[in-house]
Amino acid sequence: MMTVPGIGHSQKFWTMNGSYQMEQVDATLRGVRDDVMIYVDDSIWDRKITPNDVAELQTRLHDQTPEGSIQPHSGIISVERQLFQKEKTPVTLLLTESDAPFEGFFTPMDLLPETEALQYGGHSNERPMVHLNTGRVKEGDSPAAHLGPIFSHEVQHLYHYQHDQDEETWLRELLAQGAMNLTGHRDVELELQSKNSPTAPILTGEEEMANYPGLTSFAAHLQKEFGPEILIRLNRHPANGVESVNAVLAEMGSDETFDSVLRDHFVEQAEKRIAAGQALERYRVGDAGGLLPAQVRPGGAEFIDLSNSNPLNLTVDGWQDGLFLERLVIGEHGVRREPLDVGSGCVQLPPGRRQLLMLGSSEPAASVQLSFSPSV
Repeated sequence: MMTVPGIGHSQKFWTMNGSYQMEQVDATLRGVRDDVMIYVDDSIWDRKITPNDVAELQTRLHDQTPEGSIQPHSGIISVERQLFQKEKTPVTLLLTESDAPFEGFFTPMDLLPETEALQYGGHSNERPMVHLNTGRVKEGDSPAAHLGPIFSHEVQHLYHYQHDQDEETWLRELLAQGAMNLTGHRDVELELQSKNSPTAPILTGEEEMANYPGLTSFAAHLQKEFGPEILIRLNRHPANGVESVNAVLAEMGSDETFDSVLRDHFVEQAEKRIAAGQALERYRVGDAGGLLPAQVRPGGAEFIDLSNSNPLNLTVDGWQDGLFLERLVIGEHGVRREPLDVGSGCVQLPPGRRQLLMLGSSEPAASVQLSFSPSV
């Protein structure tokens, strides 16, 4: 275990600039507490970050978290060490400034010897470390208030990596967003994200941008239904992705699966949008019926408005395992759900004043064609 130096210690660190290139900065240790070392890039000291900012950040890390935290009288590092950490090690927090579009990052490269990192075309600081970008802090805002939630996200990546080095990106980001939920940081960063539908796909690929708003709300749904325990177990489970979720649910004695929980989550999001008078569906089908080609992406759902006053027959081409289709009947007391089995042939859809079809996927990507025709 590394020795924790004293305040005023200076050294060079590798970090990432706005061009996503590694560069070295000179930084000085400005705060140390409970094995968390806060180094500040010398070029921003007393300009972007002051001694008071460091003190406020330490309060958030060690003493208290916002209302909504599962332990509001404990700091971020205390909560997350208890929930997620495999082995206690000193953590270095480096504050820099750049015009990069990211708020901060954790990289496993920092855990390697520099000689090994060079073989991968990178560099290493040879320590458990979180990098935070103060360039994203707006003028007049509290750096500590802005950076605390980002630290909550990034340090969870560090602790998760202690358990699982090859997790799928979407679940890795879900757990980090879940850590923000658990420490009381509910809506941080979301205004920076695209205004995706709340049912936009969450099972993004390794090269895709994670759907952070969707992952945040799904993590909150998991916490609400199964308690923080499900996030704790997912953090340490050796399986990956959907397989990990299904395994953890089984371990907890639940009959639910990723598929059923995802459906419940999407219906919950739909109910919120309906109650708020917000548009949800992208497609509409009336009494005349018609053909509707639809692209279904993993972990996402589409909604179809059924404005039919007469019965319709529905057949689906391209159906496969992992897809789901439900009729949602909207009434005064909420939404009534009716799962539809279209794999075996034609399904009749009764008329309704307000009803939707929810078409989604718990894992595969698919191109399907829905054929609606008047029922004779």
